[in-house]
Amino acid sequence: MSNTIIHFGGGALGRGLVIPLIVGSGYEVILADTNEALLHNIKENMSYTLDITDAKKNRYRKIFVQNVLSCTSQEERLISLLQEVDTVTTSVRRENLKHVAKILVKAWKDEDISNKKVICCENIEHVSSYFQELLLKQDLTMEQKTRISQICIPDTIVDRICSATDDLNLIKSEMFYECSVDAKQLPNTGIKYITSVSDIDIHFARKRFLMNSYADAISFFALSKGIKYLHDAAKSNEINDIVKPFITLLKTLLRNVYKIDEDELDKWANCYRNRLTNNNILRDLHTVARNIIPKLSLEERFLSPLIQAKNNGIEIEEGVAFLKELIFTENKMKDSPLSRRDLLDKLKELWASNEDGRDIFKMTQELLKDEI
Repeated sequence: MSNTIIHFGGGALGRGLVIPLIVGSGYEVILADTNEALLHNIKENMSYTLDITDAKKNRYRKIFVQNVLSCTSQEERLISLLQEVDTVTTSVRRENLKHVAKILVKAWKDEDISNKKVICCENIEHVSSYFQELLLKQDLTMEQKTRISQICIPDTIVDRICSATDDLNLIKSEMFYECSVDAKQLPNTGIKYITSVSDIDIHFARKRFLMNSYADAISFFALSKGIKYLHDAAKSNEINDIVKPFITLLKTLLRNVYKIDEDELDKWANCYRNRLTNNNILRDLHTVARNIIPKLSLEERFLSPLIQAKNNGIEIEEGVAFLKELIFTENKMKDSPLSRRDLLDKLKELWASNEDGRDIFKMTQELLKDEI
């Protein structure tokens, strides 16, 4: 089955980005997921429809799959097929990767894995080491651990706005996409439309800060003002003015530390905002502005740039002030907002594990003292 790839994850990104790229590159795809209703719908015609909303022609495209399998009710069959393929891709979100790791270990722990590779199409920095750690946490002998540690798992960058619809056979997306791996870890994916790139850390930081940090920020503030969709948040001058100081700080970081020049930064910032204003993709803000606590960890999209900026001599006071407003705004939207003390306790738990986090906690604590 050298021409077959097993893909885990039938959500919006899987069906909107990863599977179309694999199929377009000439491969057959077996989709593995836990959503039985979704699998049943796709199985009827072994296909679904991708709506490229900004395409000037060929807007609606049939995406065909070779097979669909349930990760739960058909696990044994899935394990058997995994032993026959060399390449696996994922788009399941961070919290679900542990389940993929468990199945892969069952399939590959006693196999020849010299040609096995896993491309995790997840929005996770250094996903390679993260997924490798998940694999090695499984119940393995030393010999099996040595074997499993040889699987090629490159770092990745993925980007495309995709939205599921009420119709389980329809995904809405856009022409733009990025889906690449670290050339140092995997010089050639063998998949035409999933490329290998150098300096992936620079690409990842640019996309993470100017796209993900921006999209999350405008979403939380827009929700607080009764806005429903992401495209309306991106169009709002009021919302963009609120996040502007933070975006300015991110650009300074990307220019001074990652050496991306000003024109390039402006090009990408405008590109990201324009893409997010696409009103043919109805992305409910609740699907973006969710789970703020994980996004406030020291390694994530809001804290990481502040810490990097601070450690490179860039003033971060405006960034911390923005962070305080973001946290305060999100807390006010809760059915049961946390008290000032409970909120600070939560932030201290998140940030006080190292000196950088403690410094930002003290600055935020001072700004929050009169808010709650």
